Amino acid sequence: MVVSHRIAVRYWNRQAVVNLPVIEVELVMVILRRRHLVLALVGIWLPLLSGFSNWAHGAAENPGKDLPPSSPASVASAAASSPTASIERTGAAVWVVNRSLMNAMLFRIDPATRQVTGKVALEGAPRGLAAGEGGVWISDYANDKVFNVNPATLRAEAAISVRKAPTAITTGHGSVWVINSNEGTLTRLDPRANTVLAAIPITNSVLTDLACSETAVWVSSVDFLVTRVEPKSNSVAAKIKVVGNPNVVAVGGDTVWVSNPSFKQLVKIDPVSNTATPVKIDLPIRTLVFGKGSGWLVHQQDGMVSRLDPASGTVTASFKAARDINGLAYGEGLLWVSSTRENRVLAINPESGQVQAAIEVEGGPSAIVFGP
Repeated sequence: MVVSHRIAVRYWNRQAVVNLPVIEVELVMVILRRRHLVLALVGIWLPLLSGFSNWAHGAAENPGKDLPPSSPASVASAAASSPTASIERTGAAVWVVNRSLMNAMLFRIDPATRQVTGKVALEGAPRGLAAGEGGVWISDYANDKVFNVNPATLRAEAAISVRKAPTAITTGHGSVWVINSNEGTLTRLDPRANTVLAAIPITNSVLTDLACSETAVWVSSVDFLVTRVEPKSNSVAAKIKVVGNPNVVAVGGDTVWVSNPSFKQLVKIDPVSNTATPVKIDLPIRTLVFGKGSGWLVHQQDGMVSRLDPASGTVTASFKAARDINGLAYGEGLLWVSSTRENRVLAINPESGQVQAAIEVEGGPSAIVFGP
């Protein structure tokens, strides 16, 4: 029997949430035999952390059938076969995506029972995750799409084509916003029509994160800028210079906060005057969320979480949460931590730092949000 082999290797560079270089290598091997096609996909992560090398997680074997890319039906194929997928649900939930290139999934976790109550199979390489404006939104970095999953039925409503390399995504001002990290553009989506409303040029550099405040959308980029976008006009209203490469943007109260891990500081931006004030914290921050009147800072490498007093700009407490932390969310009075190395989502009491529940999530859980 004659067997022919074709091997395609694709490399790309992506700005990590921690603003450190990450190389993703996707190896696709197609083996053509006499009457059938065997497709194998292996995803390898090589995080390059200063003096630190870690094989993050292996890909799991995909038991599902191949489905056409960008088909909404294929995004929700696992939901259709799940015994919990057809149940109508209401109320907020914890949503998390994994990083398995063989078996990418969206998971729904009930914050009351602290159990996984639904799964949705995903195409491509999920990166950003947001919940709001009537849907759960996942950016697919590999296929340049945004998926809209109905939170009640766990079925895909749409797969929306956007510009290149969509990563961080959020909701607000009646829209869904996603950055096209390598193109330097911000895409605005209509969550009801599932269409692109605007593609807004931000900068010629790489975009790293975004957040919505009551008055604007804020986008960070590696050219030392935080850009303010006006939702009413879809135009850039201000470019605010910061020191170092900002990697995270978050809104706490009436202030915009930006993390600068290179200088171990945060930057406070006044949305009225568009002025930036550095806040020294002596911690390189991976991600940042607000809840219960505090900011919650994830350290870059050691699995620690610190509590920030927004008024004074000081760290008031720290605790070890997990071996590693890839995502953090706040909801129902708890911190929700995703740990890729542990393959778990942890529910943590923010006052004591004690783990209240450890929920198994296969495939390396990463982005996590709390929402409807």
